[in-house]
This record gives sequence, structure tokens and C-alpha cells, in this order.
Amino acid sequence: MQENLSLELYEIFSAHLQKKAMEKDIPLPPSLQFNKVYHISISEFYPPMQFVISQAAEPYLDYYIPYGEYGPNARGSYHGRITATGERIQLENYEGQFGHSFYPDDPDRNVRERENIRINNQQVHAILKAKGFTP
Repeated sequence: MQENLSLELYEIFSAHLQKKAMEKDIPLPPSLQFNKVYHISISEFYPPMQFVISQAAEPYLDYYIPYGEYGPNARGSYHGRITATGERIQLENYEGQFGHSFYPDDPDRNVRERENIRINNQQVHAILKAKGFTP
């Protein structure tokens, strides 16, 4: 059986999730469990926000908001952490979501940059998959 969060942690994490989702009220369940992956719909325009709470010496919540290409505020994906103290930390994220730099006088640099983005994105995908955020 999975353990539920304390009310104090629930309030810290839910307040920060509300801010990150940019919605007034995201539909969080009345209690949250450690080590369970949640998929919460934050808007009809975006894929669900996903998060998991890790039961460490100092618990933390990792979240992932997938890329949404539709809607009034289309944005890139975002991967972050909220600590038990309320600190927000940016974690690994996909690169090249809005294109990449182009160097007309250095085609080799263009190739290197695309390759670096590809390698980064493979690593990020593996991290998100290990957390249960992507198939």
C-alpha cells in the first residue's frame, strides 16, 4: 500500500502545481500518494500535466508539462521539481522545441547543433520514461 502525503506537503505541492499550471484550480485528488504517477488535465488545449512525488529523506515532486501546440498560449514542454520546502528547480528538458540556431557561414556547426539537440532529447526522453511520464 502506498503512503499518502501529509497535509503540510499536500498544501505545499498543490500550491506550486497551481502556479505552474497557470490555472486557478487544477483538479487534484483530495489526497496524494508517494511514488504514484498522476496525469492531471489542466486545460482542454494541452496534454495532461504529469507528476510523481518521491519519498526521499526530503520528499520532492517531479512534474512534466508536455508540449502543447494548440490553444491561445502554445508553449514548449517543461520538466521541473518542487521540494518539500517549496523550492522550484528546473530539470532536464527537450531542446529545439522552437527550432535551433542557424549559422549560414558554418554548415558544420548547424550539423553539430542538430546532433547535440538530438542526443540531449534522447537523454531527456529516457529520464522522463524512467519516471513514468512518457511511453
